Amino acid sequence: MKARTLAALLLAGSTMSARAASYNDLNIGIFYFTQGDLNNAIAWFDKVIAAGDLNPDLMRVAHLDRGKAHLYRGEVDAAITDYAAAGRLEVAVSDLGKIALRTFPENPRIFFESGLLNWQLRRYEDALKDFSRGGSDATSWLWQQLANVRLGKPVSPYGKDLVDEKIWPNPLVAFYLGKSDVQAVLTSAQQSQGPEACEAAFFVGQWHLAHGDTIAGKPLMQKAASDCRSDPSKLRISKFELEKIPEGAAR
Repeated sequence: MKARTLAALLLAGSTMSARAASYNDLNIGIFYFTQGDLNNAIAWFDKVIAAGDLNPDLMRVAHLDRGKAHLYRGEVDAAITDYAAAGRLEVAVSDLGKIALRTFPENPRIFFESGLLNWQLRRYEDALKDFSRGGSDATSWLWQQLANVRLGKPVSPYGKDLVDEKIWPNPLVAFYLGKSDVQAVLTSAQQSQGPEACEAAFFVGQWHLAHGDTIAGKPLMQKAASDCRSDPSKLRISKFELEKIPEGAAR
């Protein structure tokens, strides 16, 4: 019993020492961050987060500060991953405006990422505004129309001529405009080895969910979660939408 107790005490002592070391490492990371030394700050936050032995509140601080550091370096994907780990999507939206746009004012992708965050927060009006400023490509237009549907608004004109509705992403645009059907989109996507399979499953699945059709939307979002592994934004939103579908729905 004494030997077992001694072993337990030694283990507890080593655990406390490790936590103390990580706490010190966190403070070093915070110091570098406040000094504007982003490279060293991120390196120390990496060490703390990899150790994983701080209490949940301090781990959230590490993720949040590392996320801010990534934003200052323009690394939006890495930043949002940290904000999500900290459970602070509202702060991420605010910081994208305060930090990223001030540092990289000509980058429309920042608006697009802000739109995605507002989408996850179910702030569809704000998401629509962000998507409208996040670019003029087909993807931005498709997101705008999803937001319109969620808000009960009609689909906006595309603004470009669909010269050939078989050239991607024109099949998706035609579907959203009511000029094509689901099968035509999926058939077109199956004929390519590129990202079309991911985009077709994602945007058609999202369209169904936006119209309240979970039965049609859920399997397509599951396919998107599988096919969109190389597309961080679509993968993140696919998983988010699936988490929001009640257990047992649409089986």
